[in-house]
Order: sequence, then structure tokens, then C-alpha cells
Amino acid sequence: MKNTIFILAFIALFFGVSNPASGQIDSGVRVVSGKVASFVLFESQISFGLSLDGELMGFDAACSGEIFYDLSDRITKIGDNSVLYDLDGRIVKIGSVSVDYDLEGRVRRIGVRNISYNLNNKVRSIGSINISYDLNDRINRFS
Repeated sequence: MKNTIFILAFIALFFGVSNPASGQIDSGVRVVSGKVASFVLFESQISFGLSLDGELMGFDAACSGEIFYDLSDRITKIGDNSVLYDLDGRIVKIGSVSVDYDLEGRVRRIGVRNISYNLNNKVRSIGSINISYDLNDRINRFS
């Protein structure tokens, strides 16, 4: 698993889906070289990068203060946000936001949003947002 912090927030400003209740963008996509590379989910002022096949790729958290590391050089605290890992080295909590995994190791839930997968093991939905793919397995709808 990659322990890289991605700066994704600006991408979602252009490709995001807004939350009608708050009027704020709560998810979007990250585009690299003209192709959708990952999904971006915003939860409690933290953005999470999620690959198309359900791997947590990283996170972006606003912070002020020190950054602490464990003996494996993984971040354990960034500003006021503690970062917890499971025995497999996967992030299971950042600040107050939990991350759950299914039996296949894919992200099942981030915060309160469930994530489901299609028969091709690609992300099918993130909370109430549905993702559709064309015959070439490219995302063609995100709503």
C-alpha cells in the first residue's frame, strides 16, 4: 500500500459532485494524463484518494503542527489528526474518520459512506453516487 499523501482537493473542485444538503463538493475524480486515475472523497475536512479498484491511495489533511512517524516510517499523527493502521499496514482511521475493508482487501466504507463494486471489481458506488463504465472499462458517468 502506498503511504503517499496526495494533494487532490483542487481536482475535485472541477470534477466533483456536490452535496445538496451542504452545497459543498463531497466527492470527485482525479485525472492524470487525460484519464480518470482515482476517486476523491471528502470526509470531515480530509480528502481520501481511492483507486478505481478500491485501494486507498492516500489522503490530504489540513494541519498545523508537528508530524509524527512510527518505526516503519508511517505517519502516526499529522497536526491534530492521529493516523491508525491495522496489522496489514492499511489505514483504518484518520482523525475521527474510520476506514473499513472487505474480505478482498478493498475499501468498504470511508466515514459514513459505503463503497460497492461491480462484477469487474471496479467501484460501482460511493455513498449515493453511482459510477458507470463503458465497454472499454472507462468511467462514462459519475452521478
